[in-house]
Amino acid sequence: MSKNFFSTILSKTRGPALPIVLILTVLAGGCVSRGTYNDDVRRLADTLRAEREAHEREIEGLKARVGSRGQSLSEVTNRYIEIQRDYRESQARLNNLRGDMMSLLRDIEELRMVVRTNFSGMQANEMLFKLEHMEDRVKNIMETDSEYRRLP
Repeated sequence: MSKNFFSTILSKTRGPALPIVLILTVLAGGCVSRGTYNDDVRRLADTLRAEREAHEREIEGLKARVGSRGQSLSEVTNRYIEIQRDYRESQARLNNLRGDMMSLLRDIEELRMVVRTNFSGMQANEMLFKLEHMEDRVKNIMETDSEYRRLP
């Protein structure tokens, strides 16, 4: 069909024939058989369905991962809470032990004064030496404790 054919028809026809001519022109330019069209639509629908199913499987997998991460996070949080509780209990015991050590140092000093006033000679020297050794051990323990307290 040539351009002159359509121009002649358009110039001679007015009214209801004009839309029919336009429709015929469009159909003549892009004719596709109904079977080919249906096959293409079916293939497209199959492709879209397969993609949707793949995406749904991917979403389910991601939901499972998020769920397991949430459970892991919950477990880690619970463990952290337990560790914090244990830490507070340990700190309380440590503070009690520190108080006991200070009392022990005071007792050692008191014993030292008792030995100096009530004993003399070799026996007093041995007792004072043992008390000195005990005092050194207690101070070393307290120094070690203060070094551990400085650690993060």
